[in-house]
Amino acid sequence: MINNLKKIAKKLLLVFFIFLLGYACTPHKKIVYLQNKDANSSNSFSLKVEDYKIRKGDMLFINSNTLDKYSSGFENNRNIIPNVVGDIGLFLNSYEVNDSGCINIPVIGKVLVAGSTLEEAKYILQEKINEYMNYVVVDIKLTNFKTTVLGEVKNPGTYNLLKNRKANLLDALGMAGDLTEYGNRKNIKIIRFDGNNSNIYKLDITDNSIIGSPLFYLQPNDVIYVEPLKTKTYGFRNAVVTSSALLSLISTLILIIKL
Repeated sequence: MINNLKKIAKKLLLVFFIFLLGYACTPHKKIVYLQNKDANSSNSFSLKVEDYKIRKGDMLFINSNTLDKYSSGFENNRNIIPNVVGDIGLFLNSYEVNDSGCINIPVIGKVLVAGSTLEEAKYILQEKINEYMNYVVVDIKLTNFKTTVLGEVKNPGTYNLLKNRKANLLDALGMAGDLTEYGNRKNIKIIRFDGNNSNIYKLDITDNSIIGSPLFYLQPNDVIYVEPLKTKTYGFRNAVVTSSALLSLISTLILIIKL
């Protein structure tokens, strides 16, 4: 009887430690970003950043500067809402691209910008303003460049990426407080909306070659979802087991073996 108890206790102790090693620890290769498969070489990647084309519904913040007091009409008619800062301030003080693909500028009127890059839209607007005013320099910013980060990150939510053109996946994950230890770095999903269509892409951020992928660079309204590792799926992380209970269990098993 005692021999049988010893055998059972040994098996339970072995199973217990295997369980701890298998599910309480995340392998190093699963948590390190941008791994280089060849440790003796360095890699360089060309940036494949596609210029964003303005779409219907986009919000554009237009800033103009002039030293000519006679050309201040555009400035004075921008309907700037004072004392409003942050994302709300940018939104309220921006021009929306309507269903016709135009923005309606005071003094200037309607300007077609949909389908143009920001640089192209800036040039178009500059040409229009030059017909009415002198010495006005125009700049355009996209204010609805937002991304939503969900899943196994420390601070999920929606974030405004003010970098516009070269905002990338790591920028968004950094703003969300980085992945938790249970985030699956090998299977990060990006849901991208393109007009009436949406596509789901998968990226492995443990592989440094993703820097050369156009998917690495975000577009407005991208949704990033970080899957949990199987470790969390099994629920070990959320198991309510105190240190004293673990010590008591181990001590009992050892005592049975010694007896």
